[in-house]
Amino acid sequence: MRHLPFAGLLGLAALGAQAQALQPLTYLPAEQLLVTASRSLSAGPTLRDAIVITRDQIELAGSLSLGELLQRRAGVELRATGGPGQPQGIFIRGAGTAQTLVLVDGLRAGSATQGGTSIENIPLEMIERIEIVKGPMSSLYGSEAAGGVIQVFTRGKDVPHLFVATAYGTHNDRRVSAGIATAEKDTLFSLAMGARDVDAPSATNPRATFSYDADKDPYRNAFANMRFSHRMWQGEVLQLEAFASRSRVRFDAGMPFDGVPVDDRSDQTIAGARLMSSTRFTDWWSSRLSLGTARDKLAFNGQYPALIATRQDQAAWINEFGTPGGTTVAGLEAIRQKIVHDDATPFDRDRRDTNSGFVSVTQAFEGQRIEASARRDEDPQFGKRNT
Repeated sequence: MRHLPFAGLLGLAALGAQAQALQPLTYLPAEQLLVTASRSLSAGPTLRDAIVITRDQIELAGSLSLGELLQRRAGVELRATGGPGQPQGIFIRGAGTAQTLVLVDGLRAGSATQGGTSIENIPLEMIERIEIVKGPMSSLYGSEAAGGVIQVFTRGKDVPHLFVATAYGTHNDRRVSAGIATAEKDTLFSLAMGARDVDAPSATNPRATFSYDADKDPYRNAFANMRFSHRMWQGEVLQLEAFASRSRVRFDAGMPFDGVPVDDRSDQTIAGARLMSSTRFTDWWSSRLSLGTARDKLAFNGQYPALIATRQDQAAWINEFGTPGGTTVAGLEAIRQKIVHDDATPFDRDRRDTNSGFVSVTQAFEGQRIEASARRDEDPQFGKRNT
């Protein structure tokens, strides 16, 4: 009895004969992949303005935040409201924060209400590499990617690896991180974790007459991420990824009527997990099915307490086909966004379901190269839209 791969249960209806001229799909080590620009499953060049920041470059950058690293290495505009842990906004080619999609291991891990991802709470110690694609990407990723896409890949390697790092800096900034990666035959496993504790100065200055408080606004963060993959006997690869970052930061929220400062604090958790099944049916057809969920939970404690959280359940089925002179990527995607809130932050709608289909074509001939993509989104609130 023949067992069918999990990722291919939906796609074995038509395996027609193909000409030998079809482009075979090639694979490179994870550190060399640039897959964000075309949502491809294999390596390949792109005409888009794409930048890769490797782990070695991250370590050479020193004690920066993710936003500061993107500003220096990728030319992304950054606007910050204070020191460590205070809100940061990123802007690509004039597009607002809500039009720049940030992915963590392929997952949307941001807030559906704020319209962005809290990059200030994604520590560099948790990141293996970053891919930045500037310019309109809505035809592949939806309306959130009108300005571009930034994809963060968490720590993990496909060879045995062990690291331990610690640092100490200004304002009693203490950092520690450690991780391990193992590889045995068809199984890979990696685990990383770390923490940061910094006694940052006030998040505002005396010019902010309403909110200024001269006390320190310390920042605390702890993170962990895990990867596990196993190649089955029939060639299918099953992979499980999970990450979590939890932060606590003090901030200046304004002077109460009695004139006594309140020590306001925000607690935020960004977490996600994804299960993937990848299969290469032939030299010219590869497929990946993924199921994942991500959560952004933010709680304010102080004179204006509030709680708001976003849960995003995500599924995607992506197929890559080798064609004469290029590749074609076609996929289906479903996103279920659910908002949890308290009485202090009411919303008229607390759920949005979006179903999408997309296709990306890359062709090269006689020294020329063409890239094209299209997407169709449908949800009950905005109807059907084509990009």
